[in-house]
Amino acid sequence: YYFRAVDNAANVTIVPSNALSANPNFLFYTVRDNGMSIVDIQKVLDVSADNSPYLGQTVTVTGVVTASAKPYDLEYVFIQDPNYNEWSGIYCTGNSDLIKLYRTEEIIVTGTVQESFGFTTLNVSNVQKTGNKKTINPVTITQNDSAMFASKEVEKYESMLVQFVNAKGGKLQVINPKLSNFGEYVIGAEEGATRNASARVQAGIQNSNNNSSLWVSLVSDTTLKTANGEMQVPVVQTAKGQTLDTLVGVLTYGFSVWTYKPRNNDDLKGMNPALEKANYPDIPASVKHFAAARFNVYPNPVNDLLTVELESSFGPFYGQLVDLSGRVVSTSDQNTSSLQMSTSQLKAGVYLLQVRNQYGALLGVQKIVKN
Repeated sequence: YYFRAVDNAANVTIVPSNALSANPNFLFYTVRDNGMSIVDIQKVLDVSADNSPYLGQTVTVTGVVTASAKPYDLEYVFIQDPNYNEWSGIYCTGNSDLIKLYRTEEIIVTGTVQESFGFTTLNVSNVQKTGNKKTINPVTITQNDSAMFASKEVEKYESMLVQFVNAKGGKLQVINPKLSNFGEYVIGAEEGATRNASARVQAGIQNSNNNSSLWVSLVSDTTLKTANGEMQVPVVQTAKGQTLDTLVGVLTYGFSVWTYKPRNNDDLKGMNPALEKANYPDIPASVKHFAAARFNVYPNPVNDLLTVELESSFGPFYGQLVDLSGRVVSTSDQNTSSLQMSTSQLKAGVYLLQVRNQYGALLGVQKIVKN
């Protein structure tokens, strides 16, 4: 519907102003009996103008962690509402409490809705754990859904955990081993599959413009092992004809393209050649136990070299430096009593030092200032 008003001088006003055109603007709102959901933030009625209707507003929603900042993961935090199969995922950033989260944890987050060239994000100001654990099953996308990409209807799966499969039940294969110089390659059901009928994958690179996992072995270039974020797993070079059963990943949008971002090797299911199995850490049974470690960190502020010393024995441990967006920027080797981390390559600013045991469980966190 639209509003049409006529004054005493026969002047006509219509709201929205182009309501009678072929592609009118529209206004809408959602009424729920149980509070706002991620769907309300993400859902748009016109995918060609995909900014969130809550852009710039502060919102509170509940979701389950599908990707975390933990080892063997994407190292960026995404949450998803398990009650919906569309419009229900979102990327979370801006709060140091996000790095404490594990997959399957249900959380309540408050933050400001932002857009980055069509990619909706939540700049989080508060994180609250509910204590519940839930499993999110990926939504299935096949090459038969190619029209969905061409029409931008795929917008409804932005930031959601999805899986790409062969609709005919056969294997997927690498059809373009190196799509670009940004860690991207293409997986499809058959050689010659169109762009919209295949999966654009990114792995092994983290920098100011790219946020893929460093825990996925299959990469488009072996030099990524030590460039643009040091990879934490053995490297396997992509090659035409490599096969897999299912590709799982978070579907993201940037530079006008949709990209699948697997979180670790386990997201490339049935891969040939076989990849090293991921060792994603379980949620600690006792958070207090893991938080009991005491350690000394110096100097702080730091210029080039940071020293970390445990005051009591917790066995082998290592350190990670994380920026305030939740991205791991440096990981040390393991040691039993003390270790050193080079910070010379880091930009000046505030970082969080995560001290972890050999299984990846968090022993403690401390703020670090880099001069």
